[in-house]
Amino acid sequence: MPTIPRAGREYVTATLTDAPVGAALEVSIDGGATWHPTTRDGDTIRFLVAGPDATDNPAGTIALPAGRSLVRVRLVDNPETVIRRAPDAIDIP
Repeated sequence: MPTIPRAGREYVTATLTDAPVGAALEVSIDGGATWHPTTRDGDTIRFLVAGPDATDNPAGTIALPAGRSLVRVRLVDNPETVIRRAPDAIDIP
């Protein structure tokens, strides 16, 4: 589980060996209220997150509140399919 500084901005990566090969994936850090695209290279996904004090975030950055944010991953083409083996949380002190 990664820890991101409050003013930090970092890519989070995860290996998902049980996701269908080549399928587009997206992540949610707010309980499924909003979903964000990931980039994928084989079994590895990547997405950019920023702490609440980060500034000048590029488009596509997922802004996180302080505390623990739970991560969900799902298939874009079949959104009811949630990938269970994924990074479980991101911490912001």
